[in-house]
Amino acid sequence: MKNTSILRVWTGAALLLATGVAAQAHQLWIGANRYQLSGPGEKPGPQTVYVHASWGHRLPVDEPPDPLRFAGYLLFAPGSAPAPVASGEGGYRVARLDLEKPGLYWIAATYRPAFSTRVKTADGRQVYLPGPKDEAPADVAVQEGTLISDHAKTLLQVAGEGAREETLTQPVGHTIELVPLKNPALLAPGESLPLQVRFKGAAYQGDPVEVTTENSVATALGEPPRSIETDAQGRVDIPLAQAGVWLLVAAIVELAPPELAAKADRVRYRCSLTFAVPAPGKP
Repeated sequence: MKNTSILRVWTGAALLLATGVAAQAHQLWIGANRYQLSGPGEKPGPQTVYVHASWGHRLPVDEPPDPLRFAGYLLFAPGSAPAPVASGEGGYRVARLDLEKPGLYWIAATYRPAFSTRVKTADGRQVYLPGPKDEAPADVAVQEGTLISDHAKTLLQVAGEGAREETLTQPVGHTIELVPLKNPALLAPGESLPLQVRFKGAAYQGDPVEVTTENSVATALGEPPRSIETDAQGRVDIPLAQAGVWLLVAAIVELAPPELAAKADRVRYRCSLTFAVPAPGKP
């Protein structure tokens, strides 16, 4: 892909090694109080789940999203058109969902794009400032400007007779997204989840994209996130070493178009995918 390079997403303790980098590496993601919403012995009928938006990289919850940038949720239900989801106005934008049909559901969200500019201060520090290059203070040296576009989605499953899974590989329309090619709820710890990176409406092809993976159990034990690269067709197999909630993050960076030259040098597209792998013996 012409003029495209890969941004390696840093997470965890490594972020603390560079001033200002942590704010750059934060990512929008969506969590839920449960991901598999029904199992043997549960009552039939609507299944209730609560989802929330988080900003950061720490499971099970990090900082609340920026209310000025959070653009709301969309629900992708089996056999239905995307529908907006009402949520709380502040905090973690908690939303209640009552899911009636057996099958797979996507909950998707985006951040409104924002500029970030890396500058060098008079005392030699490298820091990031919100805003475009042409609005940086006069007493700093502009190093690089970036327009950042964040996208997030989470996968929920309602088990039951006649469950529809065609939603699994249905893109949600984000500029960049991770599309699972198998249902992670049907995989066991130790198996791998095949993924396809989509970019600007098509399967990505180009330089390898780094996918950073984080697991709730591993995080609780103090283990750092791991990363793995796609092939030239944007495909990758993600090893699911443990049960629990998984957070996957990827990013693609392009040179900014000429009309943005005064404000940014590049555009960074980021996405996250959250889902759960059940423990052995559990639905």
